[in-house]
Amino acid sequence: MITPIHKFGHQRIGDDTLKLDIGGRGVGPILAGRSIKAQFEIDDRCLLILEGDQTKIAVYLLNADFQVIDHEVIGHWYFDALVENISVVQPDSIQLTFGTTGHIQISKVPVSRGLFKKKRYLICEGLPIEP
Repeated sequence: MITPIHKFGHQRIGDDTLKLDIGGRGVGPILAGRSIKAQFEIDDRCLLILEGDQTKIAVYLLNADFQVIDHEVIGHWYFDALVENISVVQPDSIQLTFGTTGHIQISKVPVSRGLFKKKRYLICEGLPIEP
């Protein structure tokens, strides 16, 4: 079950990087992004949607120790949009609009979506994925 949370704050490290914090204490690695747009809890994991710039957003799945177990960059260099309408649509999916409307399914175990594709926890559909 996906639950919206307000657990994390952040400290800007550079123009396009940030460090997560909980109660002023830094946790996890430095992540690519300028601000946190949404955060969710899924069992003992956390899903973060970070705004990069007008051409991309980053989606991170963190384990209970705040380490990245999967991430996806949505957008392209020629893309210009704002992330909006982020909502939970199923027990394991989030819908959002970033130029187009699509969804991100969060799997409990990594799955492969093709013969030679990397196993992923995050399965994005209908969204422009950065190569």
